Amino acid sequence: MTVNPTPANGTKVYAGDKQDAIMGIQIKAFGSDVSVQRVGFDFNLQPYNYFTKLYLYDGGTLIASGSLNSDTVSRASATDYQFALYDFGTPVVIAKDATKVLTVKIDVQNAISADLLPGNSTVNMTIDIPVNSIRALDQAALNEYGPTSAADVVRTVNINPSQSTNASLVISRDTNSPLARNVVADSSDSISGATLLVFDVRAQKANLTIDEIDNIAFTTGTGFLIPQTVYLYDDTNTVINTATPDPATGLAKFTSMSSAINQDTARAYTIKFDDTLASDGSENGKEYELTVSALDGGNTNFIVQKPDGALVSAADMGGSAMSNSAFAYLAAPQFVLQSVNTSTVPISQVSRGSISATFNVAVTARGGDIFIPKTGAFKVYSVLNNDLPGTLVSSTVYQAPSNTAQLTNSYRVSQDTTATFVVNSTYLVTGPIGQYDLRMEEIDWGTSDTAASSSASTYMANDFISGYEFLQ
Repeated sequence: MTVNPTPANGTKVYAGDKQDAIMGIQIKAFGSDVSVQRVGFDFNLQPYNYFTKLYLYDGGTLIASGSLNSDTVSRASATDYQFALYDFGTPVVIAKDATKVLTVKIDVQNAISADLLPGNSTVNMTIDIPVNSIRALDQAALNEYGPTSAADVVRTVNINPSQSTNASLVISRDTNSPLARNVVADSSDSISGATLLVFDVRAQKANLTIDEIDNIAFTTGTGFLIPQTVYLYDDTNTVINTATPDPATGLAKFTSMSSAINQDTARAYTIKFDDTLASDGSENGKEYELTVSALDGGNTNFIVQKPDGALVSAADMGGSAMSNSAFAYLAAPQFVLQSVNTSTVPISQVSRGSISATFNVAVTARGGDIFIPKTGAFKVYSVLNNDLPGTLVSSTVYQAPSNTAQLTNSYRVSQDTTATFVVNSTYLVTGPIGQYDLRMEEIDWGTSDTAASSSASTYMANDFISGYEFLQ
């Protein structure tokens, strides 16, 4: 039995920390499979002055845990305090000639007496596995013991005061936040529970509690809509607050939240909305867009408590999260890029290089039948070095999917059905050497055959992209 290289010696822990890993124990089984039954520990300082609980893990599986207090810790001397874990909930079986690493974790007291950390200094505590304090049962039902020396498995832990005075909060957009898209009303012209933004809030250096989020800002002005009601969900998919945005300013706030975030972790929050569109279609194509910011003109938008009840200051907050746009319609297609395949032809003695892409675009009709023009609906551009908008590719072709109706001007996708258009596009390089890609930047559509090109969706320019190729 030996100490594992990780966690390293001298691990720093702070008042209020939870499940800090402080020691790894390597155990090898010789001559037989063994089942670990008990692990004992020695501390050179009274552990429950600093720690509240000790855990033993096998990888990500909790084997056992125990509270550290005067009932569970024995005092052998002023520099020797003993504690043991046994009655493991999950058997720890080590195969013959195999090695397993068990990880020791601890919870640190939320408040450590100033007498124990004088002048906000640090204290080093030594923790070791005493001789023969690990007991294992072999296949012959005989007890095996280790280690043979207390020096075999020992670690020093550096205990520090709480960092809560320096606690901070950081806001960012979550990778699962929706891409720009069309949102379609139901038969009552209503949009219900549409997700607009998923954002992360990270607590640093302390456990924090969010009490309120102010100045959730919907974009206002020509071409934008303010929803009637917004909802805040936490990462357990529970609605924790509801708000009514001001129709003039676009501002909303969530109050009385009491949402806890553990130190050095992030929680994801989701904002959804309800709204009712004008039945005459006058609001078709308008956008919903919002921003959640930590600060507003130097003032805090998040009211956040530290463990001692003090508030996180503006100086200790940062970041923001802006949603992608949601375009409102009474009837509209929803576009999904199912796949894109890219190929290139390198330069030769007779031609320049070329890049080709096949886009498989699923078109789902919502709110009514949707009509895709027979030609020119899918506009693909060649883009050099990510410099939009690029050059329109003339050689872009597609055919009618089998489940569409071919009309005079368009292919009809029936309401609530999905048709996948296979769009092929090739660009012969005529410009400078560089990194090229093909991207679909616009899809034209309509709600009748005679007006099949009356609407255009352009939000996919940064999402419907081929692979990148260096061409000359």
